[in-house]
Amino acid sequence: MELPLIHTSQRLDTNSLLFTLDIQPELRCFQGHFDAAPVLAGVVQVDWVMALATRLLEQPLVFRGLQSVKFLKLIRPPVLMTLSIDCQPERGLLKFSYRAGEIGYSSGAVRVDPWEHRL
Repeated sequence: MELPLIHTSQRLDTNSLLFTLDIQPELRCFQGHFDAAPVLAGVVQVDWVMALATRLLEQPLVFRGLQSVKFLKLIRPPVLMTLSIDCQPERGLLKFSYRAGEIGYSSGAVRVDPWEHRL
């Protein structure tokens, strides 16, 4: 899956990651997904959480499901957003939140197989 342009990535603490994403309509994930008014699919949002967490944890993560996921507002490009990921290795969770300023777009947790804590 193609990732958006990542303006910044930082560790806020041992288990928390924050990304600034530049989501543009030219991304492949928007092709054929409502050409006149593109929308970022929820499955793509979850895939980006998995891909970015895998990259920073430097180990593969096995998807096991979703927990308490809420898609509150449609993400329509172009938009600059933050993606926060709180890694909880002992619980096998990647808690995430997509925001643009004060507006929350989606949040929840991805269940994964527990992994070695190496952030």
